[in-house]
Amino acid sequence: MIDLAEVHSAGVAAFSYEGVKDARQRAAALLVVLLGGGAGLGGLGLTQWAISKPVALAALLSAVYWFCIAAYLAWEALRSATVRSWHTQGLVEMLPKWDVYARELTDEGTPTNGLNELRMSTVRNMETAADEYRKASTAAMSAIDNSYLLMSLTPLVSFAAVILV
Repeated sequence: MIDLAEVHSAGVAAFSYEGVKDARQRAAALLVVLLGGGAGLGGLGLTQWAISKPVALAALLSAVYWFCIAAYLAWEALRSATVRSWHTQGLVEMLPKWDVYARELTDEGTPTNGLNELRMSTVRNMETAADEYRKASTAAMSAIDNSYLLMSLTPLVSFAAVILV
């Protein structure tokens, strides 16, 4: 039974970790689009300033808006989340402690051994890590979704700029 739990937990942790990496790669790609788009809009605004102030202002405000979205995305999706390694460090050093714990359990009437308790400890560590990975990737994907929604509002920012002029 412990063998199955170990294999399952390791697989779930590895899959969840891949989700975190995927979310961060997507966020990084979107960040490049936002920064490039903001720079392009800013350049357009500067070149149009002498020709058409409403167009220039719309482009400049849209550029600022995209840079703000980029800052939001970087803050929410690309900061390092506190997640543990799903590989348990120091397994060999932990075995004597688990042997003592197992003897105490056996003395209390629950027969077990230190190796099984150590293995279950690693399973719990992998499950906790997988949960933390899922939370981190969910937060990053949520920030990506919100960034796309905010980007879709860019025409409203441009329209507001034109109305202000």
